Amino acid sequence: TVLAWSMALLAFGLACVAHLAPHRSARPSVAVGHGSRCSAAATAAGAPDGGGGFRALLPSLPAAAAESLSARGIDTPTPIQAAALARIDAGESLLLHAETGSGKSLAFLLPALRHISPRSKLLLIAPTRELAVQLAAEASPLLPAGETVAILSVGSAPAPREVMAASVLACTSEAMAEQLAASGAVASSLDQALCDLRLVVLDEIDCLLPIETFRGPRAERQRRAANRDARER
Repeated sequence: TVLAWSMALLAFGLACVAHLAPHRSARPSVAVGHGSRCSAAATAAGAPDGGGGFRALLPSLPAAAAESLSARGIDTPTPIQAAALARIDAGESLLLHAETGSGKSLAFLLPALRHISPRSKLLLIAPTRELAVQLAAEASPLLPAGETVAILSVGSAPAPREVMAASVLACTSEAMAEQLAASGAVASSLDQALCDLRLVVLDEIDCLLPIETFRGPRAERQRRAANRDARER
């Protein structure tokens, strides 16, 4: 079931990437998925600017998240956040497209908060370990006291009890595949944890679906360059 769900999400992402490619611009945009279909892209320029802040878009924003945002001086949603927050909170499947530094991570993390718990998890899949760690660090201070994030890495994994207790799992696709293929308590706990998934985020989906296979110390840089060139074509 988890594999089928992941494949459906990948198919949705590919369809949305293909749809957005001819309309590339510097403005943030959102592609909306209804079932297996991808609707027309909606630019965030037409979305509300958040006026009343994050509470206006997410009335149920947990207190811990609101306090974390306030402590960091973040009080007004960015365009991509204004376009996506309420829609993700309502249960829509979205593809977010915006420049680096535009606030995409908060755009999908904040509305996920009220839907997740140790028995209803959020899975964050990133193309690199560094990005998975970054997403985990972004999510951790937003969670209520007592809720945690577990990071899965190639060659290492948290203790089984940490996997089961976590509300958020962050990993690369390679780390997930390695841990699921292993035997023992970690693989068993991970398999059980995946049965408790509520939400899945595929971050930088274009890098998760490489156009070519590269190996060696510069593989990641070469893969990103190949994907970038293909998008620009």
